[in-house]
Amino acid sequence: MFFRNLFRKKHSIINDLNTPLLRCLNLFDLIFLSVSGMVGSGIYVLTGVVAKTQTGPAIIISNLLAGLACLFGALCYAEFAARIPRAGSSYIFIYESVGEILAFLVGFASIVGGLASLGVSARVWSAYFDTLFNNKIHSFITKYIIYWPNAPAPFAKYPDLLAFGITILIILAMLAGLRNSKYLTNSLTIVNMSALVFIGITGFILGDIHNYQSFMPFGVQSIFRGSSLLLYSYIGFEMATIAIEEAKNPSKIVPQATVISLLIVTLLYSLVGASLTYLISYKDINSESSFAHAYGLSKWPWARYLISIAIVFSAGGNLLSGTYGNIRVM
Repeated sequence: MFFRNLFRKKHSIINDLNTPLLRCLNLFDLIFLSVSGMVGSGIYVLTGVVAKTQTGPAIIISNLLAGLACLFGALCYAEFAARIPRAGSSYIFIYESVGEILAFLVGFASIVGGLASLGVSARVWSAYFDTLFNNKIHSFITKYIIYWPNAPAPFAKYPDLLAFGITILIILAMLAGLRNSKYLTNSLTIVNMSALVFIGITGFILGDIHNYQSFMPFGVQSIFRGSSLLLYSYIGFEMATIAIEEAKNPSKIVPQATVISLLIVTLLYSLVGASLTYLISYKDINSESSFAHAYGLSKWPWARYLISIAIVFSAGGNLLSGTYGNIRVM
């Protein structure tokens, strides 16, 4: 009896549309939410690292392979979303299909991983925001507030008040309800997508075709290794299934939003990767700040400031959608 209870399922939730939440999200809202969940600071960091060390200009193929791999997962999420219109995403889907014990393990891992990811996103946002002011905020905190030069790992040497502040602001935005905060999410997502389109177009305008002479410098196997690294940039494609109880006609638009958002992000990532390696030789890419460094060497050096601002918006949008996702899973 005990072992049977570990694998009991919750079939009563199938096709149940009753919910205490307000259904206020249409197809475009869900697409923007999912894109925001995927497009974070990772694309700005991983693209340069993978292109320089693994793929060269063939990063476009790695991105397409990574997107294809995620598409299979997205189709699974889409099918479950059509059958089980309940918030909770993978937790509730596994509860219904496999059993309670595995659902608990997946749900627990999702919460812990999500909270850790939010912490990283907040620190990334803080770091890039501070760079816009030449690290004056960091200098002020360490000089006038507190500084622990001998702090043992994993503790930081100073309190990241910017990361703490943006987290509180995001939580307050969530308290206003998704009906209101969705406009902020949509706005940030539009800015992020516009920045990626800008990079994708201007890279080919300013670049040189000779940078494509060695298209696969590390061989075919490195393309697959690169795609496995790029998978991190696609995490979040299931965000629409988390918002399923706040979606209008969820059985129809949630699967559509899941697949469409993944296709959009795959195309954007592929375009950006191809543009970067066209703009600058893969050998000259700076792994730490690939896009800002590449534009700094181009005919438009001022564009590197736009890239820094875009990363701030991107990390902010990713933090907003990630906070919402963790709230719904919990």
